[in-house]
Amino acid sequence: MFGERAREHMILLFIQKDDLDGMDFCDYLKQAPRAIQELIRKFRDCYHVFNNKATGAEQEDQREQLLTLVQDVVDKCKGRYYTNSQYQKTEEEIQKETQVLQENYRE
Repeated sequence: MFGERAREHMILLFIQKDDLDGMDFCDYLKQAPRAIQELIRKFRDCYHVFNNKATGAEQEDQREQLLTLVQDVVDKCKGRYYTNSQYQKTEEEIQKETQVLQENYRE
């Protein structure tokens, strides 16, 4: 919907790490469905995992790790944010591609 460039400004959030019964999330990903692996690849491995039942130090750690990741994304984007004009440009590109595909299909 927003185009591939929008993903440069996004972080995937996985919740319910507690459902993995102690399994490391990286180990889980090795056996995860291909669609999840592909999604993570598209997001440049930019994800964070939350244990919904975390308390105390673990909860604080999760929060700090997420804030660090957010700052990393901001730094990589040099402080720029994804704007509506970028969305509009992407939408125009998608419309052009759709039109070309429709014309090719009619031929």
